Amino acid sequence: MPVDVTAELAKILDGNQITLHAEDIKSDIDGASKVVVCKGGLPQGWSIRGARAIVIDGEVVGHPNGLSEIFANEMVIVLGDVVRANIQASQLIIKGSVKNALLCIKDTVEVGEDISNTQVRLGPAIDYLKGLQEKYQGLKTLLPHHEELAQQVEVARRGLSRLLQVTGVKFNLNIGKIVQQSKDGLQINLTTFYEAVEGRSEEEIDQALKQFFAKAVLGLLTRLNRDYIASGRGHQERFKKVILKLQDLVIKSREYDKLVNRHHSETLQVEALSYQYTVNFPKLVIQGGIHPSFEVTILGVVEGEGTLSLQEHRLEIEAGRREGTDEVRFFVGHMLKDMIFVSSQTLANVLIHVVDNKIRWESRS
Repeated sequence: MPVDVTAELAKILDGNQITLHAEDIKSDIDGASKVVVCKGGLPQGWSIRGARAIVIDGEVVGHPNGLSEIFANEMVIVLGDVVRANIQASQLIIKGSVKNALLCIKDTVEVGEDISNTQVRLGPAIDYLKGLQEKYQGLKTLLPHHEELAQQVEVARRGLSRLLQVTGVKFNLNIGKIVQQSKDGLQINLTTFYEAVEGRSEEEIDQALKQFFAKAVLGLLTRLNRDYIASGRGHQERFKKVILKLQDLVIKSREYDKLVNRHHSETLQVEALSYQYTVNFPKLVIQGGIHPSFEVTILGVVEGEGTLSLQEHRLEIEAGRREGTDEVRFFVGHMLKDMIFVSSQTLANVLIHVVDNKIRWESRS
């Protein structure tokens, strides 16, 4: 189903736009993150970069020795033909024909007439996907630290429990379920503390925990062991050692929780971005004829078996002769996917998309 250009124009055109006339354009254009509207087309060889969206009311023709560059963060709409151009955007609508072009588009491309000698690359920029892949791999490196910190917390907990048994320091206090004695020994659980400081930054939480330890934990233990501390220097040193061990346990518990929270937060972020940039979304609609040579590459993120990988699907069309007819071959990678014979050297009205991580095409003629 063709995109409604009028509706799409209404979405992107607003007061924050730059309107230019072809006769006034004498150099390349900086879009300044605005909507750029070119009346009468873009003069031969000039480029537009850095725009939020671009509308060209006419044709785009590059220089005979180079491509015009049309770069936008969101949508590009060209109401005429495109010849010798490199277009990068999230969505692209071309009402005319396309020839000798490179189209790097994140989501959707629609071409109203014929397309030839053109490469279409669908999906987000490969540099972005590589960065996402690196972040995913970085999450895996957190897991050994997670296990290491968990071991450190357990060693500190057992050490403090043993120390309390031999020193005689009183520790029969429960502080909001944060510091508790159980049959398994001393337990630290900061859940209720986090609930009390919800919404604060990590630095603010760290500071609040220090204050909680100094005022609540240390204060209560000191009052509980007042007679023990006053009975001699040896008891004072033992009490101090218990406090330092307890402080170390609380700090290690906090570091463990921070790592768990960070891993959880970053995992959710990567999963959301991975879903957004899987290869299930891009599509290419060509209303006119497809003339060789023509190639489509769909690049996206593929998740499976605990891994995140970049996957590239390539579909190309080649022309040949067979018993007086023209032959159009569809390839995915190096494997012949399908074959169709047409007599007019064109394959008209085609939708190329992705289903279950595999390229599919439909001839609508």
